[in-house]
Amino acid sequence: MSNHQETRKFIDKMSAMSHALKLLAKRDYSKAEMIEKLTQAGFDQSDVEDAVLRLSEYGYLDDEKFTTSFIENRIKQKVVSKQLLEEELRRRKIDENIIKAAVDHINDENLLQRAIKNYLRLKGNPKNLKEVKKLYSYLLRHGFSEEMILESFHKFKISIDDA
Repeated sequence: MSNHQETRKFIDKMSAMSHALKLLAKRDYSKAEMIEKLTQAGFDQSDVEDAVLRLSEYGYLDDEKFTTSFIENRIKQKVVSKQLLEEELRRRKIDENIIKAAVDHINDENLLQRAIKNYLRLKGNPKNLKEVKKLYSYLLRHGFSEEMILESFHKFKISIDDA
């Protein structure tokens, strides 16, 4: 390989690394997301793999840390169910074992109670059937099961009879 070719290869590798660092400056990425982003940007597969390997070695790409941070931030933004968190992490191509370990400690019932309290704080207690249905739909959209929602309605004394 000539000096020019070696220099070009080095510049390409650094360019992929530089692009990855710019992406990471804006937000965290999973390894799979970073591979996808760099590939979409047109970098050579070997340069992409090299950049991801180096970023992993430096601790900038760590799927376990990413998953933990993602869950914490997601729950702070909007209370969602454990199931919805798992689905979002799968879309980000996180390994199933990492997902399972990260969500094992999450109590879906506590999340549901927080979601209901947040909703009631903003909208007040449902006054009619239409408002109960809105709350019910809101909770379904946030990934909670029908069974859990109905159980929580009993705990919070939300009923169609009152509406």
